[in-house]
Amino acid sequence: MTNEDQKADPSKPEEKSSGFGTRLISALVMVPMAIAVVYYGDWVLVGFVTFAVAVMSFEWNRLTRQEGQKKSFYGLIVTHSVTVAVASFFAMKAAWGLAFAALGVGGLVILVMMIPKRRSPLWPLLAIPYFGLPGMGLLWLRASASMTEELAGTNSGLAVVVWLFFVVWASDGGGYIFGKSIGGPKLAPRISPKKTWSGFLGGAFLAGIMGLIAASVLDWEIARDIIILSLILSVISQVGDLVESAIKRHFDVKDIGSFIPGHGGVMDRMDGLLFAMAAAALLGIAQGGVLIK
Repeated sequence: MTNEDQKADPSKPEEKSSGFGTRLISALVMVPMAIAVVYYGDWVLVGFVTFAVAVMSFEWNRLTRQEGQKKSFYGLIVTHSVTVAVASFFAMKAAWGLAFAALGVGGLVILVMMIPKRRSPLWPLLAIPYFGLPGMGLLWLRASASMTEELAGTNSGLAVVVWLFFVVWASDGGGYIFGKSIGGPKLAPRISPKKTWSGFLGGAFLAGIMGLIAASVLDWEIARDIIILSLILSVISQVGDLVESAIKRHFDVKDIGSFIPGHGGVMDRMDGLLFAMAAAALLGIAQGGVLIK
């Protein structure tokens, strides 16, 4: 499918072709699968990240492909996937120097591929941090004891990632439900005409509820911190959603892909999660390796 095949109706730039039922069925399949992959962690999670990046790279490079770029198309997918896989592996070991060096090497490979052929490396290069930082963040969070000292242990990384997933899913679901049922003033009409302030606040509300549930399961003593962080990550995930909406509007497409029924492509489903994973990891690193103090 070409970009022309995906052109959006200008009056309905982000309307999904599938209804709520299809979205719900897809979610019921994806949620347990994602939890299972995170549960096993280690090489299973590295493999999952590599596969997800390969699919997202395919979608990204098809969306941003320049004229005459056909020969380098699959080379870019391989470069993105291998770069993020290697960087994520080093991040899992907290070897940050090597992790960022891997991103740098991937960027250099892209420059070598694109510049001699007089093609702009901007979009292929942008994919490196766009996919790489979330991948590194996910592997580091899963492998680390990234909660309070009282909760730190072999399963704390699993608890953090599962909580993070549910916060973003609750934010996304709340935005959809409250936005559809209440409507009202638009959040960013020039970027995403269908997003409303009611959806934004509803998403944050459900994310806060998810934080409250997590606190009841983990430790009531840090309930305030978990709830506040849940709200912050909800806002960040919704910013990520808007960023992807801006990219889609720039290229005049409705969905970046069609891999997941009711949701579009993998990037269409992962937009907020990418930003939230990167932000959570950066916050944890900034606090000395502890995300929730």
